[in-house]
Amino acid sequence: LEKSVPLLVWRKRWYVRREKGATRAASVPQIMFNAYLTYQFDNGFGASIGPQVTGEQWQNQEGSLRIPAQFTINAFLFYRQPRWDVQINFFNITDERNWTSIDPSFAGNDVIYPEQPFRISGQLRLKF
Repeated sequence: LEKSVPLLVWRKRWYVRREKGATRAASVPQIMFNAYLTYQFDNGFGASIGPQVTGEQWQNQEGSLRIPAQFTINAFLFYRQPRWDVQINFFNITDERNWTSIDPSFAGNDVIYPEQPFRISGQLRLKF
C-alpha cells in the first residue's frame, strides 16, 4: 500500500493541505460558460447582451499560481439586411480587470497578462 502524504500549497496567503496527486491541468478553468440574450426588431435593428464566466485556473499543476474566477459582460447593437449587416460591439462593459495566460507548455507558468479594458469595435459584413 502506498501512503498518501499531504502537501502544503500556498493559497490566498494561507497554507492549505492538499493530498499528494491532487492536480489539475494548467490553464484549464474549473468552469466556463457564456450566454447571450438577443432581440431583433422586424425592421432589422437589434441588440444582444451576455456574460462570459471563467472559473479559477491553475497556471501550474501544483496550484501555486492561479487566476481567480472572473467574468466579463459584452453587448452589441446591429442592423441586418439580407445582403449586408453592420454591428457595434461593446466588450467588457463593466470594465472588469481580468487576466489571461498563454499556453504554459510554451512559455512556462509565470506568464499572465491583463485582458483589455472596456473597448468598442465595429464591423460591416457583406454577403455574396
